[in-house]
Amino acid sequence: MPRLVSLIWLASLLGACESPPASAPHTSRVIQIDIDDHGLAGLWNANAPNIKGLIQRGTLAFSRVIIPTHSNQNNMSLLTGQYPDGDDVPANSWLSRGLGFVPPVNLPGISTGDYILYDKNPLRVRGDSVYEAARRAGLRTAYFGQLPPFEGTADEVHLTIVGTQFLTTTVTPALATQLLTGPLHYPADVVARYHLDGPGAAGEDLVHFTIHDAATYLRTRASKADLPDYMFVWDFLALDDDPTSVSGASGADIVKAVEQYDAALGDLLSALDELGVLDETNIVFTLDHGKVDTHNQVALGTHGATDLRPADGQLAAVVAAEGAALGLATTDYALLNEDGDAQLYAQVAGAGTPAGAARQQQVTRALLSLIQSGSIRGLDVTRTMTADGALGTRRFHDFRACGPNQPDIMVFPTAD
Repeated sequence: MPRLVSLIWLASLLGACESPPASAPHTSRVIQIDIDDHGLAGLWNANAPNIKGLIQRGTLAFSRVIIPTHSNQNNMSLLTGQYPDGDDVPANSWLSRGLGFVPPVNLPGISTGDYILYDKNPLRVRGDSVYEAARRAGLRTAYFGQLPPFEGTADEVHLTIVGTQFLTTTVTPALATQLLTGPLHYPADVVARYHLDGPGAAGEDLVHFTIHDAATYLRTRASKADLPDYMFVWDFLALDDDPTSVSGASGADIVKAVEQYDAALGDLLSALDELGVLDETNIVFTLDHGKVDTHNQVALGTHGATDLRPADGQLAAVVAAEGAALGLATTDYALLNEDGDAQLYAQVAGAGTPAGAARQQQVTRALLSLIQSGSIRGLDVTRTMTADGALGTRRFHDFRACGPNQPDIMVFPTAD
């Protein structure tokens, strides 16, 4: 479903990062600002003169997002130019068949995919990135953002998370270093080169501080020649008390957040103007995949049955009532909900290997027949996705979304 607003990006970086002729001095740069977690209506409803001024003077475009759509897979696509079949990031999180159907990374307060690990980051290990393309052209890059992993291989990194709350603890440089070098596997010498910035001013939200921090950095450069050629600035509204949970994708809290980061954008534009480089800087402003309101966030349940807890929700009820005739029990599937959709896995021994392939397909087909039967409320069965297109479903392959981390079935809620 189209949910991304994007300006045409990064082709402006020296002709898609081709090396310039030796006689032609480099006089342009790109700053990409990516905002995560709000709808486009919130932008239109806000008093946001800086963003709207960029739109008026530049180009506004809509693009299809990666399908199925989640924040981090779209961020990775923005930075790598790859679909999930290339960078192998099919969602924010997934269940690992090899680890017993749990998310690959489980930290206090967060379960996610292994792309957040230093040694698994697609920007480092699965092909190209805009940072690497810039480096080949002899250009320098910088990242300003609240969290990893979107800084991977940037020349200069500023993590703007010091002073924020992680669970019940205020993040300090020491804690940030501990998190990076511990569970996220970052080498100590890499972290030592990172700038751990913050906190912001009293009352300043994190999104405003991140953009303001980038502006402050620009003002400290000694000359034009000292400016990075490409900057990626990443902001995540949900770190500021998750306003989308309170007022929806475009409600009053989102409008307030837009106005706050628009003011920070004005500061960034002023810094560029003071340096005399505003007219030679391309500003690329993106929403990673926008956001829509949905009241069917958990249509199926929260999990399948395990040794520790029974299955729950609509799917468990349907499987309990009708599954026996199909050779299916609630212990045969695992389930993960994200952003309104749900990922389903055949929870069988050897899943993902030749040894378990036959039973995996049997369970998948049995689950699919129940899902597509109309017995479960709140699903748009015309959008169900599978690997092989069984029962008329859409195929992962058709959306460049195939790969070992994909579930066996993905289902979507009906629209509001």
